[in-house]
Amino acid sequence: MLAAHYEFVWFDGLNRFYIATERVASLKPHFQSPPNVFDGFKVRPEHFSAPPT
Repeated sequence: MLAAHYEFVWFDGLNRFYIATERVASLKPHFQSPPNVFDGFKVRPEHFSAPPT
């Protein structure tokens, strides 16, 4: 990923997140703190109809 001009910005314990270098300046600040309940995310209704894994 780094050789393809992406910068590592976040690790959530399972996944690593990268941003294209041309967008780092505008997007990286959004990765300074972990996602949390106050972010205002919305769960889609389809989420609850998915079979358990």
